[in-house]
Amino acid sequence: MKIGRNRVRALPTVCRLRELLTYDPLTGEIRWRVDRGGCKGAKAGDLAGTWRKDGYLIISIDSSPCLGQRIAWAIMTGVWPDRIVDHEDTDPSNNEWTNLRLATGEESAANKNKPSHNTSGMKGVRERNGRHLAQITLKGRSKYLGSFATEGEAKAAYDQASIEAWGEFARP
Repeated sequence: MKIGRNRVRALPTVCRLRELLTYDPLTGEIRWRVDRGGCKGAKAGDLAGTWRKDGYLIISIDSSPCLGQRIAWAIMTGVWPDRIVDHEDTDPSNNEWTNLRLATGEESAANKNKPSHNTSGMKGVRERNGRHLAQITLKGRSKYLGSFATEGEAKAAYDQASIEAWGEFARP
């Protein structure tokens, strides 16, 4: 076991999760099944965990911090997920069962909204010298899709490339 920030903690068993928590697949709520001691003293029926600044639910189980969507997956399927649990609608606070799916890192990255520093207003499109350039990142490398006269043409090129690359994970 490592010491410090990157130490590895054992995940609780799915049996332990089910002993301590309930999950409502329709609302995505995770609640304590039992009273919890400690400084906050959560009661059975209380919502479990705290919301991080980035919108993700984090729940500490036997001193192991776990993401809410991963707990939901484990409770519903009976096994801890072996990949990322992606939020289809990109809302990290929406842990409804129909919104969760397994994804690779690249698929999860594809299912992101446009970055906050984006100035064109369109994912994969930027302006340079009066032209609109389209590019996509595949397997960690930027792929140039072309230079276009209009934003619409550049966006169409990006959208087509993202759908071809990621299918249902594409967020054009």
